[in-house]
Amino acid sequence: MDRKRGRHAHGRQTMSGRNHTNLMTLAAMSAVLIGALRSAPIAAQTSVHDRYLRAREQLIDEQLPQALEAFRGIVSQSPDADEADDAQYYVGYVLERMGRTREAAAAFDELLRRWPNSSRTSNARRRLAVLRGQDPDPGVRNSVYVVLDGDAPWEVKRETAMALARTGDFSGAAILQQMVERESGSRQIELMRVLAPHATNPAALRIIGSALEKPTSTSVKLEALAAIKQHVDRPEVAPLVGGVLERKESSSVQQQAVQILMPHVDVGVVRSALVKGLTSSNSGSVQMLTCQALAGHMLEPEVRPAVLALFKRNSSSSVQLKALEGLESSKDDPAVADLLRAAADPQNSASVEMKAMQIAGASSRSSVRAAVKAGLVSGVSTSVQLEAVKGLDSGSNDPVAAEALRDLFQLSGISTSVQIAALHVLPRHLGAPAGPEALAESLDASRSTSVLLLAVRLAADHTDRPNVRQALVELLGASGTSTSVQVEAITAMAPLSADAVVRRVIATALKEDNSTSVQLQAINALESTADKSDVQTALIAVLDPAYSTSVVLASLSALSDQVRSSREVRNAFLRTMENSKISSSARIQSAKDLLDGASGDEKGRIADAMEDVVIRISRQQWGDWTRDAIEEALKVVEAVDPARADALRQRYVRGRGEGSSTVSLRSVERLGDVREPRTRQVLEVRPLQLPVLQIRPVIRLRPVRSIRSVRIGRVGRLRTM
Repeated sequence: MDRKRGRHAHGRQTMSGRNHTNLMTLAAMSAVLIGALRSAPIAAQTSVHDRYLRAREQLIDEQLPQALEAFRGIVSQSPDADEADDAQYYVGYVLERMGRTREAAAAFDELLRRWPNSSRTSNARRRLAVLRGQDPDPGVRNSVYVVLDGDAPWEVKRETAMALARTGDFSGAAILQQMVERESGSRQIELMRVLAPHATNPAALRIIGSALEKPTSTSVKLEALAAIKQHVDRPEVAPLVGGVLERKESSSVQQQAVQILMPHVDVGVVRSALVKGLTSSNSGSVQMLTCQALAGHMLEPEVRPAVLALFKRNSSSSVQLKALEGLESSKDDPAVADLLRAAADPQNSASVEMKAMQIAGASSRSSVRAAVKAGLVSGVSTSVQLEAVKGLDSGSNDPVAAEALRDLFQLSGISTSVQIAALHVLPRHLGAPAGPEALAESLDASRSTSVLLLAVRLAADHTDRPNVRQALVELLGASGTSTSVQVEAITAMAPLSADAVVRRVIATALKEDNSTSVQLQAINALESTADKSDVQTALIAVLDPAYSTSVVLASLSALSDQVRSSREVRNAFLRTMENSKISSSARIQSAKDLLDGASGDEKGRIADAMEDVVIRISRQQWGDWTRDAIEEALKVVEAVDPARADALRQRYVRGRGEGSSTVSLRSVERLGDVREPRTRQVLEVRPLQLPVLQIRPVIRLRPVRSIRSVRIGRVGRLRTM
């Protein structure tokens, strides 16, 4: 019995994703609700699909004999149906659940024979491997070795050998070795992962070493290295990893090998392997990582010649820079002098020269210090420009530094990182005559979002400079400016809203196709000048169904103080209140603002509009929001016509429970298909009542055909899937 439970548990853990999801989704159904749904007056279906679903339900309900009979019936009676291969798979699955492992294996074999192209074949092979590899019956387990040595198909041998390897049994090592040569990359990766827990086993290590030596894919080699990573300190493993640096392998594979060896650089054989990687024709990234691994050992007799060769041959600048970084800690060692002289050779890049001079300048033995402030010119590499900008990060209000930064922002093709570095330095020199000019140049709309955000935030503290203010105006008016930049620009310009030109520019951000966050920020910036006619016109234009509710509400709030003083604003609020296409919350808010000083005619219009809101909201699904919204609207009505408010409350509020419009399950046929994704349905179970259905059509409805599955939510609420 314990062995059966073990097999059952293992089977459940290896179910396919679709089976497991269905089980978790439906297992929580109460027996009462399932009975109610099954007894609902829906016409019985006898299609193969319905029989398949019924069998699945029996499986979920743990009615294994009935489910087995149903699945077998589908296979025998409808072998050409789309569900036939699925049914055959579940025949094997149910038999395995029932502890009938031999019959289960036969069922899976039948699936592979009759439906070789089925999507279930992969799971069937896995189940076969498990059944044949873990069956406690000696006869069954011995049959595994017969499979390995017999004439079974390659796929069966492969899966059997893999199943044995997972248990630490490498009787199928020869077949696993063949997998390295003949299987696809994905299979080889799976093999490496199976071997990883047993990497110290000689047979497993030989197979992993073969994967590293043979022309397998980069992904396979990376997986092989990962499999032996934890055992690189073993004498038989280190040569396998070091050999990767001696062969022409992909950069990513060699980098992984270096990273594995790096913690053991104090071991002689490991250091020798790393030096070979450094002196070979490996990629720059591998050599850089090797330099990093050898940092602190570059002056060792066996390493120093290889480092010197890096500066004398045509190595990449990045490799040379990484080597120089490794020498920084030894800048006061006399042996580093000739290495720095070699690095300063004119054939090397300027960045390498600068790095070498930095190290030499920090050392008591250096006699050369290069000036790099002239490095901010076109055609110079980004690293040189960054180093040059760093050289400007000293002093205060330096005219030369300010002019250099201004000239930098006037250049085209300057990288984002250089521009950001320059903006970090610029505050030091804004007091110089060219400082504000440099800031204005940085506010060009063609720059990246990260640069513009930094520039706008810096400009916010210097809007008193005319050229900076003008640059902000032009930036906000430019097309294609990102949302985040527009928001920052509006925030920076908000204190200047007294300027008509600035207000006009901010108002352009209220265009319909702008993002909600930009529109909200623009309204917030204009609120302090809402008494201006140009601002009122701009904010009134926002009171339109095309804008989001949050934007409309923000505009109403900004204009609320002008409702009594401006006839144009008041009329706009009346139109908003009476516009049924605008959200209920916006209509209610506009009605509240109109109450103060409303004429008799306006009061009647207010009551009519709020009555319309109440009726429309009452037709929505009843809940906290609908109840609160109706109550808010009724308070407005009550302020102008208490009797009318009481009548509306009596009709639309009192006596309402958690649900409202309900229909029987049969009436679904007239209202819509529960599987239609464009229709929202919610099944609710009330205490001591039959299941009822509350339906809220969203776009269109179609006749219902069947209810296939439902998901139980909290407190007895079901939602269709």
